[in-house]
Amino acid sequence: MKATDIPNGYVIKGPSGKNILVDFNDKGKAENQALEVTINGWPDTVMLHGVVRPDVLVLVHSVKGDEGMLVKRLLASQLSLDGKPIMVEEVARRGHLTKMAEKIWQDYMVSREKALCKLA
Repeated sequence: MKATDIPNGYVIKGPSGKNILVDFNDKGKAENQALEVTINGWPDTVMLHGVVRPDVLVLVHSVKGDEGMLVKRLLASQLSLDGKPIMVEEVARRGHLTKMAEKIWQDYMVSREKALCKLA
């Protein structure tokens, strides 16, 4: 697995209606700080008018450079509760956003590891 295939953050639609990037540490634990980011070129299944859809969490690998930040989309997950879509704002209000993001990170890492083992 390349380092750029390991999610080091996630992007959601923040409370201000803009894209928010939250970093993960090396163990997949979400940090408490967030950064507003501009995203271009992601498909309509993920974005709506330049902002991540309100019911989607996107695992990303981001790299900060001198001129800006590169944010590589790894996996877009529609958030759901009891099989029905749920908005990020509602997940956050219920206090489950961090736990849900960390679970998506863990599931992604397990599936990537399984895929790599099949190739070996």
